[in-house]
Amino acid sequence: MARSKLQVIKEILEYCRYAPKRISWIYQSLGLDSAAVPKTVGVCLKSGLLEEAPMENYLRKGYLTTKAGVEFIRKYHELTALLQETVQVG
Repeated sequence: MARSKLQVIKEILEYCRYAPKRISWIYQSLGLDSAAVPKTVGVCLKSGLLEEAPMENYLRKGYLTTKAGVEFIRKYHELTALLQETVQVG
């Protein structure tokens, strides 16, 4: 089953939550299309869900989840749980 765009964003934010990650690490670790990840990361940067952050032992910066990104993850899980409850009741 294909993942929704929101689910992909949530997975990227979870992956980048505790330490900065490079684009190649994101698509390889999450099994995502290498061409689509830079665009999705760009959307997350513009939305304030991710920020560029220095990476130890690397010249390039990586991407780290912001407080707004952590809030997105929390709300995503709340909404998913609510929808699952609704489906079970209905």
